[in-house]
Amino acid sequence: MLIIGLFGFNLSIRATNDTFNINDYLNGINTLKAGFKQTIFNSNNEVIDYSEGLIWLKKPEKLLWEFQRPNIKKIILNSENLSIYENNLNQLLIVPYTDQYQSSLASILVNNDNLEAFYEIHYKIINNDLYMVTLFQKKDSSLFTKIEITILEMLIHKIELWDSSEQSISIVLENTEMNISLSDASFKFIPPKGVDIIDQRR
Repeated sequence: MLIIGLFGFNLSIRATNDTFNINDYLNGINTLKAGFKQTIFNSNNEVIDYSEGLIWLKKPEKLLWEFQRPNIKKIILNSENLSIYENNLNQLLIVPYTDQYQSSLASILVNNDNLEAFYEIHYKIINNDLYMVTLFQKKDSSLFTKIEITILEMLIHKIELWDSSEQSISIVLENTEMNISLSDASFKFIPPKGVDIIDQRR
């Protein structure tokens, strides 16, 4: 599933010239709001999909991925459920948020406790302002074979993900606001009247 992902950081936490820890970095996130530009590539590195929107994150377990262009789509994560609303299909899918999603980007961002269980972590420090973190798949059950995170001036700038079919997804963040006040209401979704609701929690 090449969807679900994103970011922020407590600027009071700084990496030294020769050390950087992705777990410490992610633990510095309490809330985040950012714009994103997402591009999906096939195994030949050809663009097959492009979208833009906003991401909202609030720990411990709230994430909203809001696609605004070209089609309206919302992915809402809470501690128990994952909901996917697609405007062009007039459909809302609700599924339980189970262990199969623990290696997803969304899960890593909201709760990175299992990061080292699913991925081998490699660091590359370019300079004081640019870091690259590469996560290599440890388990076949991981959703991605590799994840590469580029951190510029202590902000997540870009995330690239590859799956077993060699398709990839590139996510670039912009206008990031971190550790700001976000109400719980921001993560609630009331489906429009007449939407086809597919509830797989039962």
